[in-house]
Amino acid sequence: MSDLPDTDLPEVKTVADVMARWPSDAEFARSSGILPKHAQTMKTRGSIPPAYWMGIVQAAQRDQIKGITTDVLAAIAKARADQARAKRSTLEPAEART
Repeated sequence: MSDLPDTDLPEVKTVADVMARWPSDAEFARSSGILPKHAQTMKTRGSIPPAYWMGIVQAAQRDQIKGITTDVLAAIAKARADQARAKRSTLEPAEART
């Protein structure tokens, strides 16, 4: 839990940012009801499956952690999807570019 005023909290833009709001990744996992190995996989992949969103938001509310909402988690997912789409478009087959 952060002692910083809301205005001093960094913006949550990544899964790592979400998890960093808790004192440790293990505490994030415990509070959210996620196995630690699954939490680590989410962090490594930079993606939280939507099925976990409500549990994470509820954990944040319960732990009085600010800045974690379904809108934030959806924005992270959208940004990741947009990046993947952009990367795929630059990796088109050569015949498609000619």
